[in-house]
Amino acid sequence: ALAWGARGQEFKSLRPDLKDRPRAVFFLSKPMTLSNPPTNRHALVAFIAALITLASFCIGVAPIPLTGLVCYPAAIVWGIIAFFFGFRGLRQLRRSGERGGWMAWFGMSCGALTILMILFLITLTIIILFYGMSAIHPIWPQYIGPTL
Repeated sequence: ALAWGARGQEFKSLRPDLKDRPRAVFFLSKPMTLSNPPTNRHALVAFIAALITLASFCIGVAPIPLTGLVCYPAAIVWGIIAFFFGFRGLRQLRRSGERGGWMAWFGMSCGALTILMILFLITLTIIILFYGMSAIHPIWPQYIGPTL
């Protein structure tokens, strides 16, 4: 047990007879192993980048004027980052035995699917701009088009 000394002094022991007593030392018979391996950092970055990719893509699809001009390029960049870090994370997971495989797969799949969807939307927009809505009719016959 310790008690405060006077101002400016260190703690004083209330039992000075225990001062010279040897302290207990614990030795482990086997080396300590981690029962829960750490999470791979590349997989974690891929997961976070995939979430940002999805948020950017969903905001770009929202019917708010000019959000697509900002959100689609951001979603492409974050999608590439998610795919790249997911791929690297999976390679490191195979060698190191760390956790986070699902995060790496989520990052890779969301990154790739978002990039493919954005390229599809860009292609569809270019087709509509240059060829008009008549180009959509062979692909989507049920579409009647805008009525005036």
